[in-house]
Amino acid sequence: MRYVRSWLTIAMAVVLTLAGSGPAWAAAPFPPPSGSAGSPRSYGSPAFATPEDAVRHYLAGIAAGDAGEVLEATAVDDISTGFRFAQSVDRVQSMVLTTGLAPAEYPLFSDMDRVFAASQILVEAKMLVYSLLSTETIDGSTIAPADKARADAFVAQVDPSRLAGLTVLDIRYPNAKWEHDGKNLKNEASYAAIYGADGFTQRVALVSLDGNLYEVGFSLLRYGDRWGISDQVAPLGDTTVLGAAVPITLEEYGRHTSGE
Repeated sequence: MRYVRSWLTIAMAVVLTLAGSGPAWAAAPFPPPSGSAGSPRSYGSPAFATPEDAVRHYLAGIAAGDAGEVLEATAVDDISTGFRFAQSVDRVQSMVLTTGLAPAEYPLFSDMDRVFAASQILVEAKMLVYSLLSTETIDGSTIAPADKARADAFVAQVDPSRLAGLTVLDIRYPNAKWEHDGKNLKNEASYAAIYGADGFTQRVALVSLDGNLYEVGFSLLRYGDRWGISDQVAPLGDTTVLGAAVPITLEEYGRHTSGE
């Protein structure tokens, strides 16, 4: 089953994705005050020279059941210091104060943004795991009615050790029609600037698990020569805003990514 959205919905998803959400973090519950000793583990520290390198590292972390490895592939640290609140507001012509990032000019907010941005992508990663392993429908809706027996069955299904066989078959831009389009490139540059980044792009990965194929989306930011994942969503693809994997055939994957 494919998730189909209108171009207006895609455009809104791009704006909301880049203006209000971001990557993830999970080791220590709070970072120490800025400038203090004993900084928490740095995320996005490996130098990923290509978007594909970052995506492969992220998915390797999913397969290994290692949240730390997943977070290493993100741009959490760079986003928490580079986010430009005023530029974001000007872009969407609104202030989303409860669910958006805060002005990174102030160390207090930068520390908060780091945790907030990290939590967002971990939620997406969780939805990815659920969608790969559970027989429940993972679409953001409440599952009801439900009882202990159903919950116990769900817990057994989503054992992360079952992801050990997850294999990445291919990674590419989600729609070749737009990859080199001038207007799209201009939009990508403006999105990157909101986060103080030097570039922005999207990727979809074709993955295999237990003989089934799935598509997983990613948005990525470039800081200098380093790429990091900002969201586990590809607005130009057919991936969901939840981060859930989309069941797909090889033929569908090729047709949709080609822009046909």
